[in-house]
Amino acid sequence: MTSSNYHIAQVNIARMLAPLDDPIMAEFVALLAQINALADNSPGFVWRLQTEHGNATYLRPYDDDRILFNLSVWESVWPDSGVRKDGGRVSADGSTLAHIEYPQEP
Repeated sequence: MTSSNYHIAQVNIARMLAPLDDPIMAEFVALLAQINALADNSPGFVWRLQTEHGNATYLRPYDDDRILFNLSVWESVWPDSGVRKDGGRVSADGSTLAHIEYPQEP
């Protein structure tokens, strides 16, 4: 069997510092559509978990309402996927599309 018969599933689980409607989360919420569109149009993208709102932000699979869960599927791991090691996303010309500095819990 060749590697083209497989996909890569990526799961992200995070605990927010505050509810989505808190001002500390405003930048994150404001960039969701842009980041999701970037993923949807990236090489190797297959599918991502989303509700009728177009994202998985409001799904609550855990008892803690501040837990975010995200799932995406990719054809393969791409070394040139546009993701920088520091978490920023870059376009084909190398310019930064989005980078959020998340506050750290004290």
